[in-house]
Amino acid sequence: MSTLTGKLLRIKLNDATYGEEEIPQRHTTRFISARGVGAIYLYDELAPGVDPLSPANKLLLLIGALGGTGLQGFSKWAVMSKSPLTGTIFRSISGGNFGVWMKHAGYDLIILEGKAAAPMYIHIDTSGVHFLDASDLWGLDYRQLQAQLREKHGDRTESASIGPAGENLIRYAVIHSGERTASRGGMGTVMGSKNLKAVSINVPTKKPSPFDPAAYKELIKIQVGILKEHPRKQTMTTLGTPYITKIVNMMGILPTKNYQEGSIATIEDLSGDQFLKLKKARAGCYSCMTRCGGMREVMQGPFGGSQIDGPEYETIFAFGPLVGLSDRQFVIDANALCDAYGIDTISTGVCIAFACELFARGIISSADADGLKLTWGNQEALFSLIEKIGKKPCISKDWSFRDMSRAASRAMPSAWPLQTSAAATCTAVPGRNFQARQILWLKPAKAI
Repeated sequence: MSTLTGKLLRIKLNDATYGEEEIPQRHTTRFISARGVGAIYLYDELAPGVDPLSPANKLLLLIGALGGTGLQGFSKWAVMSKSPLTGTIFRSISGGNFGVWMKHAGYDLIILEGKAAAPMYIHIDTSGVHFLDASDLWGLDYRQLQAQLREKHGDRTESASIGPAGENLIRYAVIHSGERTASRGGMGTVMGSKNLKAVSINVPTKKPSPFDPAAYKELIKIQVGILKEHPRKQTMTTLGTPYITKIVNMMGILPTKNYQEGSIATIEDLSGDQFLKLKKARAGCYSCMTRCGGMREVMQGPFGGSQIDGPEYETIFAFGPLVGLSDRQFVIDANALCDAYGIDTISTGVCIAFACELFARGIISSADADGLKLTWGNQEALFSLIEKIGKKPCISKDWSFRDMSRAASRAMPSAWPLQTSAAATCTAVPGRNFQARQILWLKPAKAI
């Protein structure tokens, strides 16, 4: 008996075939759970120098040894691949139920190889693995897709899917599971490069069996007892990650105006207490009693009038002080718009902040941004730029704000000579100095 299934499912998209394999015990004993096993498979199977968006790259979906066992907080799942953003092996973590459903289906790992000839999705049920046409699903956001998959395959269907940004190969596209995402590193972009819209699963529940079920149950009981009384758990249940904003602002390390500054005077507007006032319901991940998420109402965009699970702290700074704002509702609406397209909120906010600073320094103009006036805090322009990032093409003159590194390589060499031995010092908070940037732009150095 084991909490691991010991099996992987290898899916070859180019010829629509699949097979099951045993995961060598040396992998599960020598490497730590999902991220370790994923790393060794990528290391062994990817050729050096492989293009992340080529059919030769592989996309791995994994869940760890303790996922689905009832232990609190251990049922998140991982997506791993060579990242189109970093060019290195990357691991992105998601909540939602998909990973546990993988284990119900009998797999610790799914390896996706090759590229489908046309838009495809994969459905796994008790009769096997099915390769299905996704042409009528192409272009749907994750909510539309999940509704159609459940209508076709049953209400218990869980899925890992991409949105329009993944289809259009925006380099920081996400993979959705329910209302949660594997957000970082462009894992949704890799999935889109394989013409794969989704992997869905509907199988009966088959919980893992620990070696000593009675002892394991007792450990879970102890863990639950500790969590019930733990102050941080209580804070996370009530406020979620938005409680972090005031702490990092006090420390002087709140990302502000593209990291030129480290704090804002209006931090109370973005505090956990203020976001709590907008919270309509609790939300959380599989087998996690903390339930740190919160449903909040969206006012504009394609999800306007509905609720989303969010925002998290990182999204708050990305669409708040990083772009010169402290408007809670804008953060929620921007979060929802990114969700609709399937793009990472952090990378989106960072790219927009970079564009705003280029605009402020006169390096780009409205003519370079499809007429948008990218001044700090211009909500209408920033919301429009999120839409442009989610679509293809993005903006004129190939500034490519869908990709920070490519935009920077176009703007910085001629405009801002770099000196890596110095760093700008921010004194926005009395008595708290910190290095706002590890690299100082020598000309001009003043924050604007």
